[in-house]
Amino acid sequence: MNNIVVVSIYAPFAIISVIVLLLEVFRRFKRKEDYFFTLMAGCIVCWFVSNIWCLLTYNAELVVFFTNFGFIFIGFIPPFLLLFVLCFYRAARKPTKMVTALLLAIPTLTSVVALTAKNHSLLVSHMNIISIFPVREFQLDFGPWFWVHAAYSYVISMVLVVTILYQHFRLPKFYRFPSTMMVTGISITLLGNTIHLLGLLPEAIDITIITTSLSLVMFSLGIINNNKSKFVHFSRAQIYHYLELFIFVLDEKQQIVDVNRPAINWFSANGIPYSELNFKKLESVMDILLSKGGYVESGSIDEGDAVIHYTGGEFHMVFRLSHRTIVDARGETFGSIVVLTDTTQNWMLIEQMEEKAGMDCLTGLPNRHSYEGAKERLNAPEHLPLSVIVCDVNGLKQVNDTRGHEYGDEVIRVIAKILESECPRKNFVARVGGDEFIYLLPCTGPEDTDALIEHINMVLANSNDGPVRLSVAFGAATKFTENDNIDDILSLADSRMYENKTAQKQIALQNKRIRLVS
Repeated sequence: MNNIVVVSIYAPFAIISVIVLLLEVFRRFKRKEDYFFTLMAGCIVCWFVSNIWCLLTYNAELVVFFTNFGFIFIGFIPPFLLLFVLCFYRAARKPTKMVTALLLAIPTLTSVVALTAKNHSLLVSHMNIISIFPVREFQLDFGPWFWVHAAYSYVISMVLVVTILYQHFRLPKFYRFPSTMMVTGISITLLGNTIHLLGLLPEAIDITIITTSLSLVMFSLGIINNNKSKFVHFSRAQIYHYLELFIFVLDEKQQIVDVNRPAINWFSANGIPYSELNFKKLESVMDILLSKGGYVESGSIDEGDAVIHYTGGEFHMVFRLSHRTIVDARGETFGSIVVLTDTTQNWMLIEQMEEKAGMDCLTGLPNRHSYEGAKERLNAPEHLPLSVIVCDVNGLKQVNDTRGHEYGDEVIRVIAKILESECPRKNFVARVGGDEFIYLLPCTGPEDTDALIEHINMVLANSNDGPVRLSVAFGAATKFTENDNIDDILSLADSRMYENKTAQKQIALQNKRIRLVS
């Protein structure tokens, strides 16, 4: 086998390497990995050039020069390949300057040693040229730096293999085809190195340069296919961050591993920075949110579907929380997605519709809008005397704090049902606030009003079969003449209700002290 035959074997692989390099140089939409891949492809092409020139020259000094010169490019291929792989798999989004400098330190020193090889024996301690043409034959005895560089390249190769295999099997199947090209490429390179070390081919042919060229093709196919999948991934990421939803991605331990940008911005604006979102339990994040002003209206955060009210911001907001599992192709669950949808506008629209309809959505009683109409209608001479009873639920805040807003809502519904059932015919009762109700009693004097309050208290006392004692503070006042102002009558009833509420608190406190003493 002469030099021309070896060159003819190298030539197609050299041409393939040049084509890959040119395609990479002129390809658009480059990423960080493309930069390192281009440098690696350039080193492979220069390695071919130095080998081919070494085979075609008749000058012994040029043979020595090109032999040493090839070590420069051989030395830079492993670190460029490692940097390319790290960026390809996003194991390092952008290798730091320190990491890059450390990886390129030994190849840079190898370049200096190779360029000055005529002055020392660090790279090649002895070179005996047996024949230049038609067959290139020489014997090499390597110096100490060659073995340093060989050990470095071996370590880099092992890191490459471990990184590629580890990252490959972590990828979802949808993204594995580009990675398969990477695995194939590194396998071809290792196969070439193994053949070369075992001496299975004639020494005149350097199989490692051929397999490296083939690996370059595999890596290029991996980049092309990876860019296609990355386009899909990038598009999905844009949608993920563009949607006006708060999206949390949870791992199998139900810890938050990713949050979309709208959620990060909103939670940060409300005093919950990203550090309190990342790798935290969803329940703990919701607890922080609720502690800043809010409550769960219905559903359960633990079970993954709930309606959450948040009042800690500039205005009242309502969210619907939805929890959905993520399954792989085999149907196995390996995570979940939680979405918080801002339903404030829908809630406000429903509130407005209910207000116009005159009905309170929680209790089914007339609301404040209906009450204002009833007050105007009943504030007439033919309805005198007109009595007013202001009712306020006792201890509701404590119920909400200890048992939750859902239980507190149920207490309001039970009391509203009692107040409605005990309301005399042709009279009016409405829910005008969170835990506030008002009776309008036309043609009713103070005696009948007091009797009604006493009766309602008795019904409430007989209904206390649950864990929470049902109690309401009442305040009453009566408009006797047309000259009396209805708003003054309401204000008087309200003040009497608060006096009654204070008196009930004092009685409850005294009873508690008596129980403690006894």
